[in-house]
Amino acid sequence: MKFIRPFEAMQLAKTYLTSPRFIRWEIVGDVRLYTGGVSTIDVLVVPDYGMRVHENLPGVASTIRPAGPNRFVCEVPLTHINCDGTIPGRIYLTSMRDLGRQQILRTGTPEFAEWIRSRWRSLGFVDTPYGLCLKAEAVKGKGRTYMPKSDIKICNFPTEESVFSMLGLRFVHPVNRINKQWLSNPIRPNSYSRP
Repeated sequence: MKFIRPFEAMQLAKTYLTSPRFIRWEIVGDVRLYTGGVSTIDVLVVPDYGMRVHENLPGVASTIRPAGPNRFVCEVPLTHINCDGTIPGRIYLTSMRDLGRQQILRTGTPEFAEWIRSRWRSLGFVDTPYGLCLKAEAVKGKGRTYMPKSDIKICNFPTEESVFSMLGLRFVHPVNRINKQWLSNPIRPNSYSRP
């Protein structure tokens, strides 16, 4: 397994994993945690309507393959930072209204993500394939999944800060999402109102 420095990972992400046809893209995962070596480059992408990911990333197009719903994997060449070989890349597709939630879930430890999920469940929200919505505005799907009753029922959380605000929490910086400092984050009275 190869490791590169976070700033090199950011440089590679900008070079190989972005496109002018992306409405927005954000680096997530290990790169934002600043923990030292990065072994995978994770990018969260809001694609333009009807865009095909592999056609818009020519530097890695030959290695892109689906890895689940709204998720692709690829091999990112290290030649841009004067190294040999490749490093794994993961591309996650999302919408603008769900960008903040996806950033939070894809940056930090699994324990941190579960802490966030338990907080929104305690406030009556459920996770759907399209984003968060209030449980009262969703219908039970197969298994443990929920589906929104309509598109307008999906909450709008375009930033991480908007999610933390809705949860009544202070913003937790990515570097504090790995060492359990987030456990001391006091819960503020929730002032969330639907946009």
